[in-house]
Amino acid sequence: MPKTTKNYNYRKILEVALILCVCNFANAGDQKMLKQLLDNHAKASYVVRQVLIGWDTILGNSYLVREEVIVQKPPSESRRRLILYPLMSRGDPINRYEQSLTAEQQTSIRNKVIEMLESGVSSWEIESYVNSSLEKYGIDRSTERRRFVRDNLPRPKRISRLLKENIDILGRNYEIQKGDSADKIAGYETVLFSIEPNFEDRPTLRVWLEKENGIPLRFERINKYGQMQYLLVSTQISFDLNEVDRTLGKLAKDETSNVLKGKARQTLSLPEAEKAFGQKLILPNYLPAGFELHQIEPIKFPQTTTTTLHFRYTDGFLTFSLFEATGQKSGIFSRFRPRRSKRSRRNNNGRGNDRGSNRKEGKIEIGEKSIRVMRLRHAQVYSWIENDVNLRLIGDLSRSEMIRIIESISSN
Repeated sequence: MPKTTKNYNYRKILEVALILCVCNFANAGDQKMLKQLLDNHAKASYVVRQVLIGWDTILGNSYLVREEVIVQKPPSESRRRLILYPLMSRGDPINRYEQSLTAEQQTSIRNKVIEMLESGVSSWEIESYVNSSLEKYGIDRSTERRRFVRDNLPRPKRISRLLKENIDILGRNYEIQKGDSADKIAGYETVLFSIEPNFEDRPTLRVWLEKENGIPLRFERINKYGQMQYLLVSTQISFDLNEVDRTLGKLAKDETSNVLKGKARQTLSLPEAEKAFGQKLILPNYLPAGFELHQIEPIKFPQTTTTTLHFRYTDGFLTFSLFEATGQKSGIFSRFRPRRSKRSRRNNNGRGNDRGSNRKEGKIEIGEKSIRVMRLRHAQVYSWIENDVNLRLIGDLSRSEMIRIIESISSN
């Protein structure tokens, strides 16, 4: 048969269709394997030491480093101990002592910490150096109560839960591909999964799971420009039950450790949510490609009779949240207050407001809406009032996408 244009186009269509079928089949198989390993993680008992580095792409070139010991023993026991939390920017805990340290002393300590980090020195050695340096300048940290900073940075359990809960949506919006091979991490063989987005402006994910128990031993999040946003690496891991019990007992006695408790969320359907809210819901008419409403959660806060609704949208990995509440601002709407002056922050026992110093605030006008904007580490927060309803949109999508969502939200 002659190779006419019509026949050629027909063959090309068949060729493309066959490639897509093969890719989809492979993706489904890799997705099933990923889910099985994530299921194994939920059943595993282990102790892991992990280091996380997060690069700040919103507030500047600062980066965050922390190390944690995490222990899990199903079905319910789980604890973590924060080893180090230095933020190499204005929120550096060293700055809490700025009334006692000179600028030269602070700079000297900070530069040495950065040098040690870049040289691969363990975080407990860095912490020991900071403590001894502060002690040399007459500052005692031994009586300081450590606090955990609330954040959305990844941990093995959170990564597994997020991917497993949204595996079907993830498979529709990302290509899940198992790597041919992966190196050993912390002495254990791993399986590498690359999760590539089908849409622009979405991150690429790479996760190395322990071959048998599915523990995420390494996790990378890379933005559309190829820049690393998160890097999590496990340096030690043990599945020995005696070590698990010993670590659990040690952390239970450690006042600076924290119990990881997963609580079941109450979810509502749209009709149930509207009934609980007591009036018409205000929802976006536009969603970025691949996103869908995944969950509606009612939230009750003390000292308030109003119901706050949390609408959670996801594409399988990325999420954005819309909070709605009637009446006076409270609960989630009081967590981000206008920043105090530098002087008033220093009056708080000589410590700066770390959370406040790591965000930028402003105000924009969108149509007739006056919106307060807060840019946090890897997140944006937009707050406004519409028809006496307090609205708050939180997410780490691009600014243009967040604004387009706001423009589509109307109470009419």
